[in-house]
Amino acid sequence: MTMQSQGRNGYKLQQLTQHIKSVLGEQLESCMESWMEELSLELTPKNNGLGMDIGVMTYQAVFSFERFPFKQIDPALVMASVMAWLQDNDPERERFELAPPAVDVEPESDSEVIMTIEVPFREAISVVKDENGPLLWKGKRYKLADYEIWLAKKETVFTR
Repeated sequence: MTMQSQGRNGYKLQQLTQHIKSVLGEQLESCMESWMEELSLELTPKNNGLGMDIGVMTYQAVFSFERFPFKQIDPALVMASVMAWLQDNDPERERFELAPPAVDVEPESDSEVIMTIEVPFREAISVVKDENGPLLWKGKRYKLADYEIWLAKKETVFTR
């Protein structure tokens, strides 16, 4: 058996935001904002042993760059970092048939653009039991939290 952290709870937006900021550096951090749009919830509870997925949320993550200095930093660097992060951190995109990121670039001046990147995400909202947790569900208390999933490395089947 091996343990694997499931890394859920709607943090893909925050994680990708931090990743993009690390690529841009502090001086350009202020030109970027990110938020969720078109959020929908599915009531699909699933017991995963050490924690529960109470449901799934699907949303559009929007990354907006106002006054992006495209002559100073190539916008393709931001686009490539988004694609690299998605390939490294969102392996279920293909299974859920999520659309690729959409990019819109509009000139703002001869040295700056407004760039918007939209990324669809689908992720579970995960909870763990906690007697002091703020969430009351099915008569028990829970808190939002990641939990570990135990994966079997091999299986043995016995027959008679």
